Amino acid sequence: MNSTFKTKKFSVILFLIISFYFSKSFASFELKGYGARSRAMGQAYVGLANTPDALFLNCSGTSQIFSPSFSFFITRPFGLKELTYFSFAGVLPTSIGNFATAISEFGNEIYQEQSIVLNYSRLLNETISLGLNLHYMKLHIKGYGSDFSLGLDFGFLVKLNSKLNWGFFTTNINRAGLGQSNDKLPQTFVTGVSFIPLDNLTINFDLYEELSFPLELRGGVEYVIFDKLALRSGFITETGEFCFGLGFISNKFSCDYAVNTHPDLGLTHQFSLQIVLKK
Repeated sequence: MNSTFKTKKFSVILFLIISFYFSKSFASFELKGYGARSRAMGQAYVGLANTPDALFLNCSGTSQIFSPSFSFFITRPFGLKELTYFSFAGVLPTSIGNFATAISEFGNEIYQEQSIVLNYSRLLNETISLGLNLHYMKLHIKGYGSDFSLGLDFGFLVKLNSKLNWGFFTTNINRAGLGQSNDKLPQTFVTGVSFIPLDNLTINFDLYEELSFPLELRGGVEYVIFDKLALRSGFITETGEFCFGLGFISNKFSCDYAVNTHPDLGLTHQFSLQIVLKK
């Protein structure tokens, strides 16, 4: 009896945490497979987007990758094993454009999200690139069954000059839904700039909007020391988060760490690894 009560109590607490943390969406399924680099910069990344996790934050950004590259990401929001999230992304450049894919999983046996993203991006000229995602989303809730949906995402990136990029990204443009009542999954719009005033300094600002929710400002900065060590910080206004992190950079791989502060739920640590296969 005591064991059953504890299990039920845990399930209720877990549901409340998930509902609170992901209150801006039905069954979540935001493209949250970002890397620790972007998370340390307050997820302000739409104008930079030059690593494999760009697939989640501006799908046109994968066109900026010129060697086969892979990234791995893992986090446990608020230190809870039951909320473990991981993702893998890979990019393959070709003569006709870049092809990329990603898989991710969030949750546990009670509540679980799984997704697969297929991406194509292409540089139209020296200043403009476009990208498109096909996003397969599967939701499983214990005792209620499973359902899946297909969403489309679109993004572009414009190089305004050698120091300034402007990007735009929108998710679920086909208004995909889940369940018998076809409850709509999140549709988001984000636009932002990436400014590089110095060779080792990058400043990003994004405006993020999810339908029916307030506009959100995100900002981040990255400072690279001796081309090897990156120091990062950022903020997200709507959730009141502050973000910090660092990265170790080499020619073939980089390791990144980020920590985010939530005003009510505490700290979340993130780790990612990127591998570049030089041609």
